[in-house]
Amino acid sequence: MIAFKRNHGNRINFIIFIVLALTLNIAVIYPMIFSGYISDDSINSFAYGIAHEKSISILEFYNSINLSWMKNEGRFFPLAFYMYFLFFVIKSVVVYKISILIMVLINISLFGFFIKLLTRSTLLTMISLVLPSWLFQFRMPHDPILGFHWLLELVFLLTLSSLIFLFYFLKSSKYKYIFYSLSIAMYLISILIYEITYLFIVLHLVLILIYSSKKSLKAYVTQLFPYIMVLSIVGGISVVLRIIKRIAETSINAVTYEPNFDMGKYILTLLKQIYASFPLSYLSFNPANLQYLKNADRSSVIISAIFIILINFLIFRNLLKKRDTPFKTSYKVLLVIGISFLVLPNVLVALSPKYQQEIAWGYGYLPVYISYFGLIMILLSGILVVFKKIGSNGRKMVLFAFMIVSIILGILNFINNSVVVRELNRTYLYPREVIQNSIKGGLFSELPENSKLIVDIVYPWDVTAFYNIYSPKKLAYVDSLSNYTNNSVPATQYYLDYKPFNEGKVGYSIISRVDEISVYNSKVFGMTGNNFKIYISGEKQIRNLSISGYWASKDDSEKFETFQLTSEDLKLEESNNEGYLYSYTNNQKVFDIKSLSVNKMTKLTPSFFIKERSKRDMFLDDTNTENIVLHTGFYNKEFGAGIPLVPMTLETGFSIEALVNPGEKQVGYANIFGNHPGYNNFEGFVFQQKNNENNVFTLSYGDGRKFNELVDLNLIPGQVNYIVFSFDDKKVSIYLDGLFKKEVVMEGVFRNSSMPLYVGNWMNGDRPFSGVISELKISNQITGIDKVALNWKLIQESK
Repeated sequence: MIAFKRNHGNRINFIIFIVLALTLNIAVIYPMIFSGYISDDSINSFAYGIAHEKSISILEFYNSINLSWMKNEGRFFPLAFYMYFLFFVIKSVVVYKISILIMVLINISLFGFFIKLLTRSTLLTMISLVLPSWLFQFRMPHDPILGFHWLLELVFLLTLSSLIFLFYFLKSSKYKYIFYSLSIAMYLISILIYEITYLFIVLHLVLILIYSSKKSLKAYVTQLFPYIMVLSIVGGISVVLRIIKRIAETSINAVTYEPNFDMGKYILTLLKQIYASFPLSYLSFNPANLQYLKNADRSSVIISAIFIILINFLIFRNLLKKRDTPFKTSYKVLLVIGISFLVLPNVLVALSPKYQQEIAWGYGYLPVYISYFGLIMILLSGILVVFKKIGSNGRKMVLFAFMIVSIILGILNFINNSVVVRELNRTYLYPREVIQNSIKGGLFSELPENSKLIVDIVYPWDVTAFYNIYSPKKLAYVDSLSNYTNNSVPATQYYLDYKPFNEGKVGYSIISRVDEISVYNSKVFGMTGNNFKIYISGEKQIRNLSISGYWASKDDSEKFETFQLTSEDLKLEESNNEGYLYSYTNNQKVFDIKSLSVNKMTKLTPSFFIKERSKRDMFLDDTNTENIVLHTGFYNKEFGAGIPLVPMTLETGFSIEALVNPGEKQVGYANIFGNHPGYNNFEGFVFQQKNNENNVFTLSYGDGRKFNELVDLNLIPGQVNYIVFSFDDKKVSIYLDGLFKKEVVMEGVFRNSSMPLYVGNWMNGDRPFSGVISELKISNQITGIDKVALNWKLIQESK
């Protein structure tokens, strides 16, 4: 009876300890509940909208994606796409995050059970439940706990389950083949979800070598054989698909998924990935991340720190009460299995050229989640060695030190996790909430069917599939200011700008019908309209609402001036608990809708309307078209932030010709054209004003080591100046107004830039040229005096 009461009391205490340990882990990672759909989740979360848009079921969508990966990438992981069903069922981001948290807690609990099986030590099991709080550290941009649809949590759950069932098969006489079958099934499911688990067959081999009752090579091979068969079949399919893909050359992500066997890069990436599982690795090698710590909410940090200290104290008391039986397990079991869990998840990832380039010290990719538990097993093996060598008093000191370290790491990890969530929310949560609330608040209520949206800043969800989930009318296209396409443009286009402020507590969405649009090289430079709607949240923002921008009278539509409207000028359409919807229409005005600014939250910047010249209005000879790289021209007298053109491939011999009519006054370093400074610095060419010497322009080029000035040209304002620069491999011939000016021998070999060519300004937008660049022609040929004279004659005759 006494023994029964003691055992019952021990069970109750153990359950209490489990609750405390899990609570500690929750305290460290609970900020995840307040995060948005990050990384891949930001797209996968509305995949059911893509299926609906294609008029297919989720199952059909699942099959199409699976077949696409098999055909185009040679990857065979068909069960990985369960995520589409997951997001179809769970549509709330908070519920989704809670489900990840539950999966993590299940992982920790099952891992503790696995440790109990291996060690038969309640004390080590209890410690194993605490240690994850030392290691769980969120990181940008990809984190296995913050997102990725349970992927690593599910894979770890399946792997642990497979190993536990294998353990029971090796150690039990009853139901052993049921356990064996379940183990094989769990392994099969895991390798059909994520290929990193191919190598987890090594974990099964280690378990068989340690716990098999039959100590012979034949017995080992026999027990491992079903796992080998499963791996051979699934892996064989993957190999065949890869071979077919290589023959067909259909891969769109070859850089990511084709292994790179450069051993130097491989080992370095593997070490980086392993190191990322260590405590504080994200902060220790990236001290710049510490600057974000000042953004942490102080009251939240203080309350959480006190709670973490209290929980650790209660855990410490429980550990002290534990009178464990003598340790019977060798530390080598934990060490070998721990090293396997630490290293194996990262072996295949380290072969990827993408991750060889992207992974830095402290920035572990997703498999680091499983490596956490491998490191825990290694730590447990060290604790086991220490506990075997010291007495009860020494054990108290070790446990006290354990508590101090647990408190420090728990608090630091909580602060890090809070800050990472906040920083990621700026991209993934706050903007998405703003636009979702705005659409629900009626922002799209009057959009015609099959309209086109042009969004300002592009987020992953800025596609029709996302908007059509919430919009009352179906959208036909979603484009952006930086990537505009003329795809059978519908009759109605709308410009949409939405922004969150003050950590997502305040935000606005403003939409306006587009009447006129200025597009060049797929980039939108200007838009006009005569109305807008705005949805805004935040009591203070609503109370002080003001809309400013540029508008012009319809009678003089090119003379724009600033304006400012308040809520009194706007019509209140509707309101709800989240915010207010206003509208404004003025048929007597032309709005520069791209310039609209709400509550002065953004800089008031006018649009730039490009007026490109037609070919029939150009004069420079265009007969040898095969060598022409660029030939364009503009009527504009001002160039705003400049016009970015496409990057150019230039031969050894090339020419630049331009017709330039400068204004009377220029800013310092006013840029007429150039593709400098290059992505590697000291590349490309530039024709810009010589500091503040008004209308004296200098041609410079980069040779990879420095920029070399070639010539200063004094351009006459108010008239057309015909400029020609003809580059040979060693010299540059310079012409002005049909006359040869000089020939300059280059100090170094010209190194071209792969940056876009900017006209009328340079890439930073603070060197605007004032005047007309009526023609600009660049060709891969040397231009001689005869051609220059002919062109100048045509120009003179046209005056």
